[in-house]
Amino acid sequence: MSWLTIFTSFVVLSSLIIADDPCRYQHPTKGVLDLTSLGRTDGKPAYPDKISSTGSGYKYSYNPCKPFTEEPNCIGVAVCQISMDGQLTFTLGTQDSAKWNPGDGLGSSPSISYSAGEKKVTVILQCATDDTNEFEALGEPSINNYRFILTNKCACWDGCATSPTTTTTTTTLPPPPPQRNCSINDSVYSSDKQIIQSFPFHVSINPSQPQPSPSSASYALKRVLIIGAGCAGMSYANQLAQHTKKFDVTLIDSIDRCVEQAFSIPVDKEKYGAT
Repeated sequence: MSWLTIFTSFVVLSSLIIADDPCRYQHPTKGVLDLTSLGRTDGKPAYPDKISSTGSGYKYSYNPCKPFTEEPNCIGVAVCQISMDGQLTFTLGTQDSAKWNPGDGLGSSPSISYSAGEKKVTVILQCATDDTNEFEALGEPSINNYRFILTNKCACWDGCATSPTTTTTTTTLPPPPPQRNCSINDSVYSSDKQIIQSFPFHVSINPSQPQPSPSSASYALKRVLIIGAGCAGMSYANQLAQHTKKFDVTLIDSIDRCVEQAFSIPVDKEKYGAT
């Protein structure tokens, strides 16, 4: 890579000035300057038509944070210069050119500057400990350089500090399925647990210890495991229990409502005869 290429790249990169946030500035040790609450958001200036104390023959309008428009030529600007008759307007600075100066020198005040072409605006931030809210135009002390003073509590470090906006997302869960009652042998049950408790044999729900198998030699009279059984399964088990009178059922999953789903026992129903 030639020296000419390096030099050209440096010049191009140096010309790409990244603007600061025009509303808020945070210093690592001094705190926060936040002008958000001072700026209007309806496209009009918060401080309109201020006449320079130096008698320059122009008026000036300013809006912190958000752009405003003042016809005919100030479109989406931060600072506008207006002729005394209001017929002419000139853009002095835009919000996207904002640069903060924390005022690191001894006794110096912080400021925010704007630019538009060759014109440059400096707004000195003067801290107020009361409800003072003033914008003073100092005019054009040198060609294309304009100075103003904004006096407000928001011009103080942490005077109007706000936390960055955060967004909270709320997830709404669907409602639980409606309760369905079961009708078995002319009796109505509102849950599987009620059905199980109506069985004419002992039922252990979620036992803490493994339960012994029944002593009957018949496979049909050994333990039947019911996992999340629905009405159909409970009805079938109830009928078998009424016939054999010898079931010992261990429910190994929590049952809290009656659901409609298939229920199967891995043996043929004909084998469930009395012994």
